Amino acid sequence: LEKGNEVVSAAVDVVTNDPTRQIGSVEVVIGPSNITIYSLEVDAESDKKQSRSKRKVKSKKEKKKAKSIKKTTERRKEAIIRTIPIQTITFTGVDQNNPIMFSFVSKVPKTTTNLCHIFKTSQKQHANDMADSVGAAFTAAKHLRVDPFALKRETVDTKELVQGFFAELQFERNLLEAKTVIGHGQYGKVFLARYLNPQSGENDSTEKKIKPVAVKLMKGQVSAEDAVDFLREACMMMNFKADENGENGEDDDDSEGKSRLLQIVGACVERSPWLIVVEFMQYKDLGIVLKKCKECKMLLRTHEMLSFMTQVAHGLSFLAKHRFLHRDVAARNVLLHHNNQVKIGDFGLTQKLREGKDSWKMKKTHRLPVRYMAPESLSEKRFSLQTDVWAFGVYMWEVMTYGAIPWSSQGVKAVNVKKAVLAGERLVIPKVLHADAFEKEEEEQHVEQIFLDLYSIASSCWLQEPKDRPLMNELHHSLTEKYKTETSFYGEERKERDIGKECFRALEKKKANGVRRGTRGGSLIRANK
Repeated sequence: LEKGNEVVSAAVDVVTNDPTRQIGSVEVVIGPSNITIYSLEVDAESDKKQSRSKRKVKSKKEKKKAKSIKKTTERRKEAIIRTIPIQTITFTGVDQNNPIMFSFVSKVPKTTTNLCHIFKTSQKQHANDMADSVGAAFTAAKHLRVDPFALKRETVDTKELVQGFFAELQFERNLLEAKTVIGHGQYGKVFLARYLNPQSGENDSTEKKIKPVAVKLMKGQVSAEDAVDFLREACMMMNFKADENGENGEDDDDSEGKSRLLQIVGACVERSPWLIVVEFMQYKDLGIVLKKCKECKMLLRTHEMLSFMTQVAHGLSFLAKHRFLHRDVAARNVLLHHNNQVKIGDFGLTQKLREGKDSWKMKKTHRLPVRYMAPESLSEKRFSLQTDVWAFGVYMWEVMTYGAIPWSSQGVKAVNVKKAVLAGERLVIPKVLHADAFEKEEEEQHVEQIFLDLYSIASSCWLQEPKDRPLMNELHHSLTEKYKTETSFYGEERKERDIGKECFRALEKKKANGVRRGTRGGSLIRANK
């Protein structure tokens, strides 16, 4: 503080004695993120021009109003002398020797230079008010940097959203503590955070008192349509919220199927920034992990592949039973946790079928995952339970190919997928990559046969007619049986590994050996050791 006062006093002396450093009358606007300095000299000149213009169009009121608004906007842009980001400010105060002199010091970005801004006000109180305002803006900006979930200074009150449907989800945002950014979604950043459970008691474990969560934060500048979509996904996830107390009378299969869907924890939508809080999955999306497994030569055994397939089939079977269309089934939307637990996420495109209807037709133009779409979706924009079956077959293929991009290996670009699918082309059988060196030839042949069987199941999902494709519960049943068989085949000596943890360790070892990890290696969250 003392050093800041010394800098200001010295700067005041320099500016007072050097007219070339004085820029005339200005207006200072203190916003939530910037301080903008406008020249009133430019405004005065513009006012003269505008007054002359007004005399020419006195009789044309509407035209005059439109021109006035346009000229005011242009004048404001022209009058800007400097815009200073709030976070660059290091000191603000009033000169002790000249109490009508208000000032603030800011760092010049990308340099080590500090810039001192001096303003002469008409009254001592004005200078004090200005200093207080800048200090308050700086404190608020600093708070938002430390806590990205904090309420913004200038925001629209949306408390009406808390009523009704969102009332059950709403909780206090001060129960969240942001840790780090773990991703970027369509609407903004995704944070890893700690959730302080207010329902926990003194005797509860630390895991129950504090648990990790993922927080989707909606960025400030989004369209009304995006804002609706952001909230719509939260509404959709409410349909799949697990019954933790067992009060809904769900059967075990329903309960287990629902647990294969990413769970929503809560939402903060009373004011911006809006937050949607979901359970945290340690290793994020399976598609990335599969690619990294192949890169590190950590190959999967068939029962490990079947574990990923069976769990997703169970989740989709639950959705199909309750007539929900996911419409975006893909490895990138399957999230991996400890001990090979996977859950289906991203319900932004999910639709509920109406009673008596067996399909839903999209009417609006929307970005769609064409590499995963069935013929009827590509040609007619029609979706059904059987189009999710088609996409599930593509997901199976992704697991078998370690996250390869569908159709790319066959030289088919996204813009040509529709033509290829409608012409009867299908994804080709992947090459078998053995995770183990078998002593017996029949063991190796067994694995190769299982691979053929899995491809056969995936191929059945790609039959031209929707009615000829298997139902999701049938797929779940057949894959579960194969999973049991393969678990028995590998036995205790080669039981399932924790793929996320092992992949992370392989990446760390590779990094330690000086081998470049690739552009997306950092996407894996640090494994618990």
